[in-house]
Amino acid sequence: MSHFEIEVRGKMSNDQYKATKKYLSTNGKYVESKRRRLIDYSYYLSDGGVRGRTRDIRLRTTNGIPEIIVKVGQWGGKDQRKEFSVMCPDEDFDKLVQMFAILGFKRGG
Repeated sequence: MSHFEIEVRGKMSNDQYKATKKYLSTNGKYVESKRRRLIDYSYYLSDGGVRGRTRDIRLRTTNGIPEIIVKVGQWGGKDQRKEFSVMCPDEDFDKLVQMFAILGFKRGG
């Protein structure tokens, strides 16, 4: 069976958020949760801020599995971005952080 992630973006008032959350709680099906730790180095790139940047460079762990993630392309709902991801052995997250520091990525959000 395939798994798909669907992301919807848009402005929403607090009341709309509460109504949507209630609807999903009533009509949706809970599938899984993820324990995630993320370092986003993109905040400190000179690509023009969050919405103006054309690259995202991140390290994260999801349920203990380290991953390098790079996204390229314009940010926004109508724009399609390419995403590249490489998973690493469980014990390598600290090595990845050190490697990124050596490459010049010393600050992350």
